[in-house]
Amino acid sequence: MTTPVSYDPAPVLDRREYLHLLDREIAEQLGVTTDTIRNWRSGRRRLTRKRADELAIGLGLHPVLLWPEWGAL
Repeated sequence: MTTPVSYDPAPVLDRREYLHLLDREIAEQLGVTTDTIRNWRSGRRRLTRKRADELAIGLGLHPVLLWPEWGAL
């Protein structure tokens, strides 16, 4: 059985437009909860391929621009 692919949320959280925002503000912009942002920052949660794709598209980007390994799958 293969392990499901997951992605580190750091490339989303490290985007320049989020550097000076509170977690609450980032959560509002991404459509997630503040707890989700905290879990992403702590490494307790990662992104599924579907969620990574949704976030990238919501940012107007192709996922490979955030996760170079995207194209390897």
